[in-house]
Amino acid sequence: MSDYSREGTDGTQHGVPLPAPSANSSDATSSYSSASKGGDSSSSRDDRGYFAQHGIIAGPNEDFASLFNRLAIKEGWSKTQRKKHRPEAITAEIDAIYGTDTTKLEKWQELCRDVKIEPVPLSITKCKKALKKVYINLVNLINHRRNRNIQLIIFPNYQTFRTWTLGGKNRSRIFPKQVAKDEGFIKALLRDLRLD
Repeated sequence: MSDYSREGTDGTQHGVPLPAPSANSSDATSSYSSASKGGDSSSSRDDRGYFAQHGIIAGPNEDFASLFNRLAIKEGWSKTQRKKHRPEAITAEIDAIYGTDTTKLEKWQELCRDVKIEPVPLSITKCKKALKKVYINLVNLINHRRNRNIQLIIFPNYQTFRTWTLGGKNRSRIFPKQVAKDEGFIKALLRDLRLD
């Protein structure tokens, strides 16, 4: 067992205090998830998220990169494997936040509220149309949903968004368009970067 997946004797894991298991739960992950669900409905830290499914318990201020790095170390992933699993992790985290049923207007409206679209559109078609005018980074959105103290960066225009996105190390800020579901929430937020 790796040091990164071992729980300390003082109830900590990776320096993050873990809650004691509840009477009706045999593991800390379940009790942590239940506690998270009860307090802040805007948080995506629950048993549906990608990291929780892989036994990685998120600390209250942990971001996507930190969680993904912990998981990659725990699993012993190579750089190639990390590149393969990253879009999968982003997709699963977005699915945990907004769900997978793209026929639910309230989920589209929730996404619109998250990216500061006002007034919130009253139909799915209008939500999708409004989202086409918004430029955000998916990982930043995930981090913002995990911790509302993390500012959501909404880029003022396509060129600023494109420059920032392409500026990531080894194009690490790019989400492969072919991975996005045809009608999913991610697809509504993706922009063509016109790579030559």
